[in-house]
Amino acid sequence: MWNVRLLSIDIHNRQNNTISLANIDQHINQNSPWLIKDKDRLKIILQEEIDMLRELARQIKPFIPETAGKILEQFKGPKITSQPPLFPRIEENN
Repeated sequence: MWNVRLLSIDIHNRQNNTISLANIDQHINQNSPWLIKDKDRLKIILQEEIDMLRELARQIKPFIPETAGKILEQFKGPKITSQPPLFPRIEENN
């Protein structure tokens, strides 16, 4: 019981300070990096989004450490390479 209570407090505190995927998605949609022609501005916007993804990964690490590790690994260096989806699409069987 004590451990469950501590865990729920920790989750509650993390939720209040968490960057969500919705925040990152909103940032991407508001800034439309695919439309930015100024390379310096584009670099700033993309760095903000990478920083948000890294922070999200750090915050989810206690709950889904393998996924968090994959995110941190993918965004650790100056060159980002394409990786398989973190959560593969589940195909519906009709």
